[in-house]
Amino acid sequence: MDYLTEVLAHLAWMARMPGAKAHAWHRAQELAKLDPMFGDLPARLTEAMQSHAASFVGPVAASQTL
Repeated sequence: MDYLTEVLAHLAWMARMPGAKAHAWHRAQELAKLDPMFGDLPARLTEAMQSHAASFVGPVAASQTL
């Protein structure tokens, strides 16, 4: 696993924690501004979170789609 993938996995994990989604999102944007290597990190984080939400089956997923 390369470093970018590790950072993405960490931010996606953090974004799933209650109250940490905004922090993870702002950190992804901050990293994208600081280093070109992370330029697509916000888009990849969005994609990862949408993929996670779509794959989740349960009562919480229904409330997340509202």
